[in-house]
Amino acid sequence: MAERVESAEENAASIRKHGLDFEERRGFTYAVLAPVTGEYLGCVYFDPPRTPAFDVDVRSWVKAESAGLDKPLHDCVRAWLGDRWPWKAPDYAHR
Repeated sequence: MAERVESAEENAASIRKHGLDFEERRGFTYAVLAPVTGEYLGCVYFDPPRTPAFDVDVRSWVKAESAGLDKPLHDCVRAWLGDRWPWKAPDYAHR
């Protein structure tokens, strides 16, 4: 199945939403960039929880051509959650 690509308008609306969430301290979106080249590899999202059992909904992804980085990114984000963020019960799927 082919990956759906957002239109330019959908992408602009998504960027505006993430910016507003950040300003209002509701959600945080971070681009994942290659350290040397700055190439865009994927994203990490911290959003309000979808259920009361958790205090944050965490998602991350990498581009298909960088799929080998999915697990290392997950491990890095998991450590970041423990070291730098106040949440005690993140909802972040295991890899």
